[in-house]
Amino acid sequence: NQSVDIVTLLSTLTMDRDVHQANAKTGFTFSTPFLYDGAVFGGISPYLECADQRNAFFGECKGVRVCITEGSSTYKVVSDFLPDSIFRHVKYEGLVKGLEDGICNVIVETSFDVSLHKVREAGFDDDNYTVGKNLFSKTPVSTVVRSDDQQWADFVNWVIKSFFVAEQQNITNENAQEFMTTDLFGPEYENMFINAISAVGNYEQLYMKHFDESIPRGGLNVINNGSTPLLYAPPFGTITEETTEVKYSTTIETIQERGVLHCGKRISETWSELGAEYCKALAASLFNDTSKVKFIEIASENDGMSMLDSGNIDIFSGGPVNLLGDVGGATELELGHTFSLPYYYERNDEIALVTPESDPKWSDFVYWTVAATLYADEYQIKQAFYLDMPVVKVFGPYLEDMFRQTIQAVGNYREMYNRLIGDDVDQDARNEQNLNPYKGQIYVPYYAPPNMG
Repeated sequence: NQSVDIVTLLSTLTMDRDVHQANAKTGFTFSTPFLYDGAVFGGISPYLECADQRNAFFGECKGVRVCITEGSSTYKVVSDFLPDSIFRHVKYEGLVKGLEDGICNVIVETSFDVSLHKVREAGFDDDNYTVGKNLFSKTPVSTVVRSDDQQWADFVNWVIKSFFVAEQQNITNENAQEFMTTDLFGPEYENMFINAISAVGNYEQLYMKHFDESIPRGGLNVINNGSTPLLYAPPFGTITEETTEVKYSTTIETIQERGVLHCGKRISETWSELGAEYCKALAASLFNDTSKVKFIEIASENDGMSMLDSGNIDIFSGGPVNLLGDVGGATELELGHTFSLPYYYERNDEIALVTPESDPKWSDFVYWTVAATLYADEYQIKQAFYLDMPVVKVFGPYLEDMFRQTIQAVGNYREMYNRLIGDDVDQDARNEQNLNPYKGQIYVPYYAPPNMG
């Protein structure tokens, strides 16, 4: 209802929220995650141990009662292995009260929310309260803004990235003046990064102040050092339920009417064929036919961006993620662009599919098509078993098989990589799935100072 400009209250990036959240009847724009967490149980022994071991069926475990936040994306995950009858749906602020009032003996939320520190802070001091050992979901936490103002979304996103850069460069609130300036958002915001860091510090300072007591820093929440995996598929959320009032993408409608996807293919790069394969995946998603793509060879990043801006291509298959290309200023038209999840890391670049910023729904479609190949790889869903992929309702009834058609056409990420790159180049560890035991997922973009603007 536009009563706030931004939400920072530990909101999880999921596909349904990004594309079409049913109760809001719209999608939202999420920043780069600033915290990685997951669903974990906390509660009173022995019921906590029962839930942690996925047991609510035998002996004393039949007495498990779990309080969970209304509308939480965690519910779909834990209800897959625990019966619906044991869950008590409460408001977020009612989780700990549920324990106090005896409504439940176990709560489930992110490890931040169920940590001993947070529960004690809320007034529950039962000495038998403990936290489980297992994470049951992915919870990439981001800031959230409306999808109708992409420049504001870019502004928020790059401020968050600046905190990561500042930590890597040992710039704190004490020496924030050493950080770079940019005029990409206009001269009045030239010191936007300096002002932000001066006010709250770098990422390490923010983390230690707000999270470390509840979630000791480590795992996903450290800066990637370039030698560990970085591929990470965000959770889908609730995408299999019927939705109403879906807003359609004008770009998708244009492509479908034309009968062919126009893909700008970057040439002479290690990852060129992998990027082109993603265009075939998109053609499969849209038409169930990988031949319905026309490739236009692109010699450089600037050429690809210019072709996007002029409408000569629908998608650029390989652009490095950077501030200039994201916000605008890389081409004569100075239009903004949207990057998918990165599908390849090379030297200091994170390579992604690029779409015009003018159609967020089309950008969402591309982003989650890439995510589907990573998801399939993570869950070992190979090309022959494409039917194991979920149906997708958030783009409307005509595209509900988009994930299945993608995997049927090109396979999962590892199958694509092995087929198109294989042993031709030395394997970069960053092009592997970041799975348990997790390593640093906080990525510092190369095009952040000295070249952010």
